[in-house]
Amino acid sequence: MNRVALNAFFAASAALLVTGCAKMTALTEVNEDGSWTRTVKFTVVRSGDTPISGLEIEEIFELPAGAEWKITKEDAGDETIYTAVRSVAPGEDAFQDVVIKDKNKVIMVNEISVRQIAPGRLEYREVIRWRGKTPEEITEPDAEIIQAIKEALPEGVGADEDIRDVALSLQRGFWRVLFGPGDPIFGQMIMHPDLAERRFKQRIGVEMNSVLESKFGDNLTVAQRRDVAVKMISFANLDEVVDEEKSEAEKSGPGGASGLVALTFVVKLPGRIVETNGEVDKLTGEVFWGLYPEAAAVGEIVLRAVCEVGN
Repeated sequence: MNRVALNAFFAASAALLVTGCAKMTALTEVNEDGSWTRTVKFTVVRSGDTPISGLEIEEIFELPAGAEWKITKEDAGDETIYTAVRSVAPGEDAFQDVVIKDKNKVIMVNEISVRQIAPGRLEYREVIRWRGKTPEEITEPDAEIIQAIKEALPEGVGADEDIRDVALSLQRGFWRVLFGPGDPIFGQMIMHPDLAERRFKQRIGVEMNSVLESKFGDNLTVAQRRDVAVKMISFANLDEVVDEEKSEAEKSGPGGASGLVALTFVVKLPGRIVETNGEVDKLTGEVFWGLYPEAAAVGEIVLRAVCEVGN
C-alpha cells in the first residue's frame, strides 16, 4: 500500500484552495425576553481596485437588503466590508441571511431562529444547508481507499460491501475535518501544513475508530481497530497536496468561482450556557463555530446553544 490512497482524496478536495479571499462573520446577540440582534459582516480582500478572487462581494454573497436591515458598506484598507444589522422580535420566524453563490448560482443557505424551548430556557439554532453540486469525494467510495482498508484489516474481516461503507464513512469524516465545523484544518494546510497534518491525524483517528467499531463490532478488538486506524492515517501526506495546490493556484490565478469562503458564527446568550455543540469563550460567554460552506455538502449542519435565564 502507498500514500496515494488518501492523497487522491485530499488533492480533489484541495482544488478549492485555488480561489477565495472572502469571509463572513455573523453575530447573534440574544436578550432575556427572546428578542435579538443579528449583525452579519461580509468581507472580500482587494489588491488595489481589484478583488484578489476576481469577484466582487455581490458575486460571492447574496447580500441582505430591505427596510428591516441597517446597511453600511465601506472600503477599509485592502478590504471591502458590507455590514447588515437587524433587530428581531421575540418568536419571529426563522430567516436566511447568509447565502453563498458560485457563478451566480446559490450553493449554500442558512436558517436562523431563537426560541423559548422551556420556562427560563432560550435556544439559538442555525441550520446550514448545501445547495451546490455534491462532490464525488463524499458520494462515491474511492477505489484506492477501499483497497487501503482491505490491506489494513486483519485477514477475513469485512465483506466487500462493509468495506465500501467504511470507505465512504471515512471520506465523509475526512471532509468534515477539513471544512469544519470544529476548527477546520483547511486553512492551516497552506499556512501551517505540519500542524494541519498533526491535527488531521489527531481528529480523524477518533473518527476511524468510531466507524470501525460501528461496522465490525466484536470482529475487531480494540487493539486491532487502533492498528487499522494507524495504518490508514500514516499514508496521508498533506505536504504533497499543499505543494501541488500552490502550484495549481499560481497557474490559474483568479477564477470564476467563489472559492473557499471562511464562515464564523457567534452567539451571545443572556444566561448560563447549558447545552451547545459549539466552542464556548469562558471570558465573554460567547459560543462560536468556524467552517467553510463545503462542510454542509455532507449533510445539513445545525449550530445550537441553549441558555438558562432568570436564575
